[in-house]
Amino acid sequence: NGNFLSKWGTQGAAAGEFDNPSGIDCDSLGNVYVSDAGNNRVAKFSATGTFVTQWGTTGSGDGQFMGGATGIAIDNSNSVYVSDWGNNRVQKFDTSGAFLGKFGSNGSGDGQLDAPYGLATDTDGNVYVADSNNFRVQKFNSSGAFVAKWGTEGHGDDEFAYPIDVDVDTASNVIVADSENDRVMFFNTDGVLQKKWRFRDAAQGWFYRPQDIAVDAFGRMYVADRSNARIQVFNAKGKFDFEFGSSGSGNGEFDGLAALALGPGGVLYVCDDSLSRVQKFTTSGIYLGQWGAYGSGNGQFDCPSGIATDNNGNVYIADQCNDRIQKFDADGVYLTQWGTNGTGPGQFIYPAGIAVDGSGNVYVAEYDGNRVQKFDSSGTFALQWGSSGSGNGEFSSPQNIAVDPAGNVYVSDSGNQRIQKFSPDGVFVVAWGTEGDGEGEFAEPRGLAVDTWWNVYVVDHMNCNVQKFEAVLP
Repeated sequence: NGNFLSKWGTQGAAAGEFDNPSGIDCDSLGNVYVSDAGNNRVAKFSATGTFVTQWGTTGSGDGQFMGGATGIAIDNSNSVYVSDWGNNRVQKFDTSGAFLGKFGSNGSGDGQLDAPYGLATDTDGNVYVADSNNFRVQKFNSSGAFVAKWGTEGHGDDEFAYPIDVDVDTASNVIVADSENDRVMFFNTDGVLQKKWRFRDAAQGWFYRPQDIAVDAFGRMYVADRSNARIQVFNAKGKFDFEFGSSGSGNGEFDGLAALALGPGGVLYVCDDSLSRVQKFTTSGIYLGQWGAYGSGNGQFDCPSGIATDNNGNVYIADQCNDRIQKFDADGVYLTQWGTNGTGPGQFIYPAGIAVDGSGNVYVAEYDGNRVQKFDSSGTFALQWGSSGSGNGEFSSPQNIAVDPAGNVYVSDSGNQRIQKFSPDGVFVVAWGTEGDGEGEFAEPRGLAVDTWWNVYVVDHMNCNVQKFEAVLP
């Protein structure tokens, strides 16, 4: 009924203490076994939490663990299996900690492991291993002989993105926690998918690692849903309207949705950092054209990560890994560029975000430079502010930047999990946000936009949502 019964353990290395406990299971008598990853050992307790014994030290010998004893599982014969993460193997013990055997070695072949984590056993004594860095589940018999495997890297029904845990239920479903895909998947014991639960999925209005946002004069929102390779469009009340795009490298397809910008006349520009290009669409999602290729020449890109337009329709690109800004006309014709690698005025260390105010001033947020620089529309340096830190006006990996109708500048200070607001001359005004997953909390805020009513929109990348904050008028 969810009633609290008891607890035990504190942080430490003494008997009964833990350092990053990672797995837990019980034997047939109700004894509790904990894989104490940070202490490289297994601890055994009675059903009431009384310490019984422990085993394991740091190393690569039998009964030793390296980089953490992570997953743990106990079969019907009370054999105890423990994932030895750093040694890329599974070890087998009796309930007193006596070493019985081991299987696995470093690699990607059958029976080999790379960062094994979760473990489970079925009623026949088979052992299932979440082979995390190999993006698969492997099945072994009780002697450690390889039986089967399934899974490759990806987001499909037979794919995983860092499977971190595995279990077997009473119906013999093998349940896999597919952590980076934000889902739980159910397979039979032969690895055939039975069902799945998605926690953040590809349904309309759901995001998976959203990256950026643009808002038009009517409050319509365009969201770069990066890992789902699509752009989702919502009305001013946040109701889903339509979507466009798919994974790929063709016209209207995306491989690395990085940034969005709306231009005059109902045009949407999209940066794709993986494909080193900019695509142009109508605001209804109709493909109009593209430009760019990988490289360092005029009109070429290396990880374009930010995009902005001015009132004349010119397009500015933060060409991140080339440490420069490039300027184009509305059709992608190259006009000019500025910037080199460095820390001086007009130089950059990974320019990530870019915005243009109503007067044509260009603001650039430097991800590794931890500052904002301001230029005129031809690239002439005007001023800069910011340094590394967590105080007012300081930054930790700023990701993006936006400007409101009065020229105030907003910066997504992603490493500090907050948004900072400045005057047009870089004077600190206010900051908001803390780390977390609640309202007004962030987990790596990235995209930013300000609408004509001064409302501020924040793309909360790791929490997979967009947050809207009420306008603060002058």
